[in-house]
Amino acid sequence: MKISIRQDLYWSFSYFLIIIGFGTFMRLTHALPDLFSYNYRYVLHTHSHIAILGWIYTTLTALLSYSFIPLEKAKQHRRIFYLTQISLLGMLFSFPFQGYGAISISFSVLFLLFSYYYSYFFLKNSNTQEHKQLISYRFVRMGIFYLILSSVGIWMIPVAIAITGKDSNLYQASIFFFLDFQYNGWVLTTLMGLFLKKNHTDRITSPWINKIFYGFQIGVFGAIAVSYISIFDSIFLHLIATITSLIWMLSIGAVIYFYIQKYPFKNVLSNGFLFLFITKVCMMFFASIPYFKEIIFYNNDFIMSYLHFNFLGVINFGLLYLLKENNLLNLSRISILVYIAGFLATEFLIAYKGICLWLGWAFFENYFLLLSLASGLFLICVSEWLFRINRN
Repeated sequence: MKISIRQDLYWSFSYFLIIIGFGTFMRLTHALPDLFSYNYRYVLHTHSHIAILGWIYTTLTALLSYSFIPLEKAKQHRRIFYLTQISLLGMLFSFPFQGYGAISISFSVLFLLFSYYYSYFFLKNSNTQEHKQLISYRFVRMGIFYLILSSVGIWMIPVAIAITGKDSNLYQASIFFFLDFQYNGWVLTTLMGLFLKKNHTDRITSPWINKIFYGFQIGVFGAIAVSYISIFDSIFLHLIATITSLIWMLSIGAVIYFYIQKYPFKNVLSNGFLFLFITKVCMMFFASIPYFKEIIFYNNDFIMSYLHFNFLGVINFGLLYLLKENNLLNLSRISILVYIAGFLATEFLIAYKGICLWLGWAFFENYFLLLSLASGLFLICVSEWLFRINRN
């Protein structure tokens, strides 16, 4: 018997629906600016915080407990879950009205403390002799390490503001430190561990499996250099970013090789997760080259396209695959196709605008309206998934 995570998924998919709603609303206000008056930055902060800490964190910790924590620890898992929801609801109802204010920051700090609590709970109760033998457990344990490490960036933000101000390189470096070790470290490392566990890759005895693990970690640590080259002009950082991106690419390529040998073209979500993952690292490699750096890092739409590629693409494909394969969520074929259509359409449109700005082209008149309609596709499929969770 495993810990029941139905309640976790109900909350996480509710957050998913909310952030999709925020995203669609913000795009619609660009299409119909005279109809809406609100603080865009405050809503954007809400959207990003609930996306990473609400939808992704809640789903990922639920999958970790389901996969590695014994049933007798269900009460403790549930206690941590409820405490975490208090902090998330606090952020959800404070960020839209004050941005980074006293209330929203207080709830953000609470969330960090509860994430430490969950990390301790997970490491203490999953550290069995059986799990220690699994390469997947080594991945998820490193994921927990990155979760804790990423919080150093958050604690550094007030220090950076006090010493050098919000416009300083130190302030930007602190934010990048948090974000990189959140989604490249905590989220993607944990996802890869859960992916390997689900596909029984723990049984691979090839010496390559250790090389995959260490290559993956080198890639995660090197990923911070890709972000830092946008604020620190250093050939040394460019070199680190280029080499570590290549190592990460080889590591993921090896996972794809083993996976395809065992499960050739198993399903669209698993294949999509792996293909998008290696494509993401290819993007990082090109961003580490000085010529492309000047094009990418000074174009907000290219940055937005990359972030959505990570979250709506790599991460969400991985999460949906794990939920489906563990029989935790019945995803209809049509809903998956609608999601993929929404992802491809929005990704194309955001990248298209970036290309237009780069080349000095004018983008078509109803661009923002079409982007809003494309975003609406996500509302359709996520609503259906939430309905299915509530019905079961």
